[in-house]
This record gives sequence, structure tokens and C-alpha cells, in this order.
Amino acid sequence: DGKVKSLDADAAELLEDAAYQTARAKLLAGDFDAVAQVAGESCSLGATSGRLTNLELQASRGLPAEDSLAEFGTLLAYGYDLDGFARGKALPVFDATTDKLLARTSDAVTQYPAEEQLLLNRAQLLLSLQRAEEARELFLRVLDRSPESPAAHLGAGLAAFELGDYQAAAEEFDRVLEINPDLVDAMVNRAITLDRMGRRAEATQAWREAATMTEDASLRAKIARLLEDR
Repeated sequence: DGKVKSLDADAAELLEDAAYQTARAKLLAGDFDAVAQVAGESCSLGATSGRLTNLELQASRGLPAEDSLAEFGTLLAYGYDLDGFARGKALPVFDATTDKLLARTSDAVTQYPAEEQLLLNRAQLLLSLQRAEEARELFLRVLDRSPESPAAHLGAGLAAFELGDYQAAAEEFDRVLEINPDLVDAMVNRAITLDRMGRRAEATQAWREAATMTEDASLRAKIARLLEDR
């Protein structure tokens, strides 16, 4: 009769998992239109989820990662220089697309309040729009549930820095490194924060550690120039 019959729970779970795996591969490959198509088809068959919705939202932002902080995890991504001061920081662009994305992410976290990645990515979006207080609240909400989440601590540190709470930012970045000692983004953020606080000797050591660990040749060169001036 041409109508889509409702799926039982087991069938819906299998379909959702297949759709998620396919959409995730497409997202990582940068095929954003395909992500939307896969998610849309799965939803039309009654198989959707928070994690699948997250992939669709990431595709709509043009981000080839499930976690926005994997792409924008350092203070450098928000217009700060290595010394912790903003250099020509651009104002966020608010347009119809931004408003639609904010509305969609808000609806998503309401529909799937337990999907932490949705919360983290909405928080990062708010942070990129200089709505740091709202972002911080979401990062802290995730930490209430998952106190060992390195991404939530990283985001909370970024938001605290934006709000001028440098001590709290430093503590968050320290916590990230306790959980994941090899996370270069946290090393960079910690070094920037220490410099911004005037703790030059600690910052210098932190920069040396970051330079040793990073695989980014451009960042390594910037750190070398910074340290040459000291």
C-alpha cells in the first residue's frame, strides 16, 4: 500500500545502528549531504536517536567530527594569541542560518537530554557566538553527570577563560590533563592561561611540554618564537 509500517523495537535499534555507522563514516569523510540523507531516511522509518541527530547537526555546521571541541578545542580557535590576549577577535555573525542552528540544537538537547555529545556541541556553538555564560552552564551540566569527561572540563575551561575567570580556567585544564595527560589542546590552553595570569615561569615550562607533544608544525614554530623572546 506504499505506507511505511512501524518498526518493532529490535528492528528500529538495528536500523538506527546501521544508519549511525553509515552517517558517521560519511561525516568523517566530509560528505555532509549524505549524512543528512541517511539520517532523514532513518528518521522517516521511525529509527532515530540523539547520536544520529548529533551527526546531522554536525553536518549542517560543516564539521567533519562528532565532537566540535575536536575541531575547536584551543583558545587560539576563539581569537586569542599565545599570550592569552585577543588579537583582532572577530565578532560572531548572526544570521538566519545561525538562528536556525541555535533553534535546532536547542530542540535536540530538549528531545535527547541524556545525549552528552549534543550538549557539548551546543555549548561549543554558544561559545563560538560569545555566549560563554550559557556555554559554561551546559558544560557544567555534563560534568554533573560525567565528572571525568575531559571534553566537558576542556569546554568549561574555555568558557571560564572567556568570562575572565582565569583561575577556574587553569583548574579545568589541569583536570583535563589529570584525566588525559596527552591532550595537546589542554596543554596549549593551560600554557595560554598561565601566561595570561602572569605566571611566566610555569607558562614557559607548559609551552615546552606542548611543543614536545604537538604534531602541528605551525604551532610548534609559533611556540619556538614565543620562547625565543623570553
